[in-house]
Amino acid sequence: MNNPTYVNSNTYTVCGTTTDVSGIKKLIVNDTEVSVGNGGSWSHNIFLNTDTSTKVTIQAVDGVGNITTVIRYVYYDTVGPILNV
Repeated sequence: MNNPTYVNSNTYTVCGTTTDVSGIKKLIVNDTEVSVGNGGSWSHNIFLNTDTSTKVTIQAVDGVGNITTVIRYVYYDTVGPILNV
């Protein structure tokens, strides 16, 4: 597992861009098809598990059916820091 992104909210907006010379047929984030806008930009809100990593799988499918998959992890952290005095 790569290093997760830490956040302090139970929702997170995953966003990015995707392009291909054959065009983009579809973009999927955690089994949900997401609209791709002008210039290949996209965004999608996800709900996060509390105090554990949530796996985010992003798949882009080009016009001829080739698939690229990227996996990221987001950690919803509700625990404060340890403080020793």
